[in-house]
Amino acid sequence: MRTEMGLDTLAFHTIAIMAADKEVTAPVLGDFTPCGTAELVYAVHCGCDAIKYKICAGGLTSDVTSATINWAGAGVDGPVVKTIELTEVVNPCNEEESTWQACGCWTRDDETEPLTGMIADQLLTGDLYVNIATVDNPFVGITGGEIRGQLVLLA
Repeated sequence: MRTEMGLDTLAFHTIAIMAADKEVTAPVLGDFTPCGTAELVYAVHCGCDAIKYKICAGGLTSDVTSATINWAGAGVDGPVVKTIELTEVVNPCNEEESTWQACGCWTRDDETEPLTGMIADQLLTGDLYVNIATVDNPFVGITGGEIRGQLVLLA
């Protein structure tokens, strides 16, 4: 969805619903049913680009080892373009339940993985996905992980 936020600002909203059945290589789950969501908002303001993100995952088989944004279409593994650190949040009512979460902002000034115009274009055309890997379902090279979701532009 494109939103005009001011005289010189445009925002594009994308979302991904993450699930194990979206992984190219099937993860080992046992009795677990992992799932997650990712929301990315790409904002352009006076020539400055930024992507704000919010990611949440739960029901995972084990601790998260990596969370990434990757470049590829649905059903294909692709290279990492952004690494995101997730934090475990324990449910205060049940210490055996937890979710993994991250909120942040990705810009052209990122020292290790800068946002580029080409990456932003891929976000808007649906060629980026979010992948979360765990101890039990690791990310090896460009393959693997426990849950994955393709980022799609909201209409």
